[in-house]
Amino acid sequence: MFMYMSCRSLTIFFVKIIYITYMPSIISHGIIGYLLFGIKGLILGVLPDITGNIYFSLRMFNDYNTFNPLKVMGHIKHENFTEKDYEIYKLSHSLILWTIILIITKEPAVYAAIIGIIMDIFLHDNKRWKGPEPFYPIHNYRFNGINWSSKEGLSITITIIIILLISKDIRETITKNLKI
Repeated sequence: MFMYMSCRSLTIFFVKIIYITYMPSIISHGIIGYLLFGIKGLILGVLPDITGNIYFSLRMFNDYNTFNPLKVMGHIKHENFTEKDYEIYKLSHSLILWTIILIITKEPAVYAAIIGIIMDIFLHDNKRWKGPEPFYPIHNYRFNGINWSSKEGLSITITIIIILLISKDIRETITKNLKI
């Protein structure tokens, strides 16, 4: 379905989902990755969140005997994370890891993952959902930012998406100036 939608209509579709349902920031990472790097950017933009939460999600599905995400969404809280869940999340959101992946692969779309992690650094607070430790495993620094689902967080996220959506010049400037 998405392969046949224009960049603009796909982005508007996802912005509506974010605004109406307060869906997790993974969707905005995918949209921004897609706007900057196409389908590779979409995939790599969501990869840190998918890999960072897959073990926990599978455990939750097993605990609640369902593969329906709507039935377990209310149970996805930090207090349900185990030490192993945190280690996987910290590794998947490490700027050090993604910089190494960028250097090895020389794939510009890896910047979609890096941009998503940078957004997570500033759009997570320690009250609702702890943000990433971007320098893991070297340092456990964590920034206490604005929660992405707050009015301010949604405004920032949607503004970034709208700017990228309406300005081809900005998208091209960003992608041309990212060095490998």
